[in-house]
Amino acid sequence: MDPDEHALVQRMKRRDPASMELLIDRYGLRLRRLVGKLTAWSPDGDDILQESLWKAWSRIDRFRGDGPLEKWLVSIVFRTCRDHQRSAQRRWNRWLRFLERLPSSHASQPAAAIPHATESDSMDPDHHESWDRVQSAMQQLKDEDRELLVMIHLEHWSHDELAKQLNLSKDRLHVKLHRARMRLKKLLGEV
Repeated sequence: MDPDEHALVQRMKRRDPASMELLIDRYGLRLRRLVGKLTAWSPDGDDILQESLWKAWSRIDRFRGDGPLEKWLVSIVFRTCRDHQRSAQRRWNRWLRFLERLPSSHASQPAAAIPHATESDSMDPDHHESWDRVQSAMQQLKDEDRELLVMIHLEHWSHDELAKQLNLSKDRLHVKLHRARMRLKKLLGEV
């Protein structure tokens, strides 16, 4: 652990209020991007990030220090995103059940919220168009597929790490990852 990271962990363990600001300054932007990728840029992303940072700050005593703090923070964000997605799915199912009980004249198909995308002025137009296509396809994937692809290809987690995080065998993870890749390729028109 580098000295700055060690000092931050110690301040967090002492519950120094300024340590939350340091945590945000050091890791906030990177974790915000991860939340965006995992949730397909959900409008709830800031809430998820805030909840993740609060969990990290309040549970710092659980950090064993056997790896980088950033890796531990990423695992908290990952679990918080999953919890949020499960909760959102439950709310959505309750909403659908409510709509089913309405007389047909009052029922209407709810409009889907379109997550906002990040801007990138530095991309050339062709690259920007490709990125938009990939981002759009990622938004259409199931949450589980998107999580797998983000954690392996964008976060560079090893298959062992992700299998352990998801409580899956490596073989099962490989199957799920292959299927997620195939679904993404299909959405991109590459199959």
